[in-house]
Amino acid sequence: MYLSRFAPKLCFYTYPVKTKDAETIVCYLFESGNLEQLKLIYEENRGIFKSKLELLNVDYLSNFNFHIFSNKKDNENKLSLKGDYTGEGEISFMLIYTIYRQILFNQGINEITDKDDDFDPMSESSFKKLPVSLVSFRADKFASTLRPNAFEYFNNFKFAIRLISYLEKNSVNFQQALGSLKFLKPSEKSSKNSYRLERQVRNRVLNKMLNQKPILQDIETLFFQCFTSLVSGGNVGFKNFNVLLKIVELYQPIIYSKDSNMKEENEKIQERAIKFGSSIAISIIGYDNAETLGDKQANAKNGRVYIIALHKARTLSQFTEAVIRIQKKYNLIFSSELLNNINEDNFEMVRQFAIISALNQINSVLKNTQSL
Repeated sequence: MYLSRFAPKLCFYTYPVKTKDAETIVCYLFESGNLEQLKLIYEENRGIFKSKLELLNVDYLSNFNFHIFSNKKDNENKLSLKGDYTGEGEISFMLIYTIYRQILFNQGINEITDKDDDFDPMSESSFKKLPVSLVSFRADKFASTLRPNAFEYFNNFKFAIRLISYLEKNSVNFQQALGSLKFLKPSEKSSKNSYRLERQVRNRVLNKMLNQKPILQDIETLFFQCFTSLVSGGNVGFKNFNVLLKIVELYQPIIYSKDSNMKEENEKIQERAIKFGSSIAISIIGYDNAETLGDKQANAKNGRVYIIALHKARTLSQFTEAVIRIQKKYNLIFSSELLNNINEDNFEMVRQFAIISALNQINSVLKNTQSL
């Protein structure tokens, strides 16, 4: 009981959304082997906490700072606004990302690149030698108080730090990735809850990545939703489709590693499926006929029926039929090495990677029309 009185001092807390109708608080605490280890961890990360002046400026609605991305380009200026993170997955990820940045700062490092392939961000940190978990709970407004309704022990903390480091070493720009993961359906734009709805996909994807779960379906759905919106003349906001493809390309093999027997085969299929999707996009965008006269944007829109058929394929036979239609329409010859190895067990993965790869190019062409 005595020690519990000191818990708020070491707790990372934030009120992500506070209105007259709803109030939520999310809290995080480190857990380690003993109090001395906890003291060492908090001393290394004390720079994350807000100063007294900063607490006053935000009316004590949050006691820690998220990492602030530098705005090097005009189209990145709105990617990391104050209060941008509202979901538990988003907040957890950004807290861990901020701690990761603090670890680098403590070692005098600003950025890491592919040249630092052997670099372990925790090599000089107490996190490497100490057991550490991140305990979180959430409480929502209930009558005149707050009622705790979610509690979690996050035991993948070290994995999350190394995952972030691995992705950054392979040229993933998290500022652009986080901005690109936001999406609001046209039907939701008038909703009073639109701010949080726009961040649902990002919250879900980040939460899955922290917990080593597949994100392929989520990214494919996002790319397809952006495609249908762009074809209809909608605005999907800032999107760097290439960086999202890069994340999936790097992250999914980590999921495969759980099944060591299939890891190598799945990685080969993934690589071929991405090339497969790229060839579909090139053929659709570059199609030359009397109707479009090679206009890339017109071609991208006219390819809608074939992309939709590929997206809706839920059986191997439907997938095969959709591929044959694309072959006939665009006179394409696909790699027999891929097609001969597609079966009931892997066609869904091939389909999803192919759509993501194809729409990476097609969506980029359609997106460019918004700036003309």
